Amino acid sequence: MLATSLAANKQIFYKLTYKTMKNYKKLIEENKSDFIDSEQLEDFINSYAFDDNEVDNLEGDISEFADGLVPIYYHKIVKEWAETPNAHELTKDVIGEYDKNGDIYKMMQSDLYFYYESILNEDYNKFLELLDE
Repeated sequence: MLATSLAANKQIFYKLTYKTMKNYKKLIEENKSDFIDSEQLEDFINSYAFDDNEVDNLEGDISEFADGLVPIYYHKIVKEWAETPNAHELTKDVIGEYDKNGDIYKMMQSDLYFYYESILNEDYNKFLELLDE
């Protein structure tokens, strides 16, 4: 999980707003190879970093954004899960078990959610490191 305090988030926001945000796309592009999914990171920043009200809850925003990436239609769930082997059984690694009802589609969605959340957390933390350089 993103381990930043409220004060650190506000500091990050002001740093983004006043120093870097004009060039954040350039920063991401120049360091594209350092990120797992630079496009999703850029989409996340576009969606949340400019809203002063959202700065207090960036960790929640990452979860919300990751949730929005998870498909809802059965055929898309199966296809995306099959194409993302790093997501397989990730739910068990994160929370120890799947939901008791045994719904295979919910299990796949849960795996995909934790996969997207972990990637976005990692990329966002890398982005913050680049801001400090």
